[in-house]
Amino acid sequence: MKKRIKKLKNTLREKNCDAFLMYDGSYINSTLYYFSSFLRNDPFIFFLNQEGEPFIVVPEMEFERAKKESRVQVKSLAEYIDPGEEKRNLKAIKEIIKDSSTESIGVPNDFNLSTAEYLSNETELKTIDLSEIRTIKSKQEIEKIQKAQKSAEAGMKAARNKLEKTEVVNGELYLNGEPVTSEDIRYEIETELLKRNCEAYDIIVSSGKESADPHSSGTGVLSAGPIVIDIFPRLKQERYYGDLTRSYCITKNEEVNKLHKTVLEAQEKALNNLKAGVTGEEIHNLVCSHFEKKGYGTLRKGDKEGFIHSTGHGVGLDVHEHPYLSENGDKLRPGQVVTVEPGLYLNDIGGVRLEDLVLIKENGIRNLTSIEKDLYL
Repeated sequence: MKKRIKKLKNTLREKNCDAFLMYDGSYINSTLYYFSSFLRNDPFIFFLNQEGEPFIVVPEMEFERAKKESRVQVKSLAEYIDPGEEKRNLKAIKEIIKDSSTESIGVPNDFNLSTAEYLSNETELKTIDLSEIRTIKSKQEIEKIQKAQKSAEAGMKAARNKLEKTEVVNGELYLNGEPVTSEDIRYEIETELLKRNCEAYDIIVSSGKESADPHSSGTGVLSAGPIVIDIFPRLKQERYYGDLTRSYCITKNEEVNKLHKTVLEAQEKALNNLKAGVTGEEIHNLVCSHFEKKGYGTLRKGDKEGFIHSTGHGVGLDVHEHPYLSENGDKLRPGQVVTVEPGLYLNDIGGVRLEDLVLIKENGIRNLTSIEKDLYL
């Protein structure tokens, strides 16, 4: 935590801010959790004076729990505002600002507008982009991301196990005479993730032509292929994400086989060229060039079929965070964790995507993903 606070203070100096303020719930605001290590649905206050140490302010009933869980100093709302007062949190923020004698305060880019308006007469507020502070992962953070990725792999294996038992009837999947749906496979994945104390939202299990939409969650009876499964679990307690995608076919399909082979080649090129010092844009362009040479459209050419999304993104306390393997992607640095997820999407066939999660190192990567990439089950 000391390293995080030091980075935050350095950023405040660069932005000519005397202090830093957050006011939100840490279940939805991952940056607040990053700096407080305290989980709460309802809003609470985080404050850091440039010359002091960080602290959070919580209601009286949360005080003891916060002292046990938070890694920064904890104060009670009662220190600032009497119980029963209206707008206690906002009034407490005003008192904290008065006590700190600050002229300008940094706030996150997503700071609540109504709160900012309420404080407008108290001090100058400056929005600060904190994505750079969180982008380099510590050893402990990498271990948590790896744990989440192992959970994603367990979920994928549960899906594979069910799919392997199915049979194809008129191009659709059946098991014991009953149709197998996206919802059935999603249930298998969710059950496995819950066993591992993970949250499991928006899992993608789409098939056939429906899978040509990269973000279609999938509904109804599954076709024999392609079947795209995208799992991004979040550890309930530690809050870090994993991210994994595989594509499958139950019966031989030459068109899908060609897509899968081309996507796998693109991913291998990206993985072999990833290292600290290259840019996310360079990796993305490498993947685009591979697909274009194979005759497929790409987003950089304005095509609506083919490779129609970025190559990857950072993963941590948010499932999509800095850095990005995309157009204008920045230079990569050791300690960043990114997805590598090329895909091809054709409206008449469907989609194929393969996604690994990797750690950027000085001279290459460490792949945090180990589950096989075979197409046929």
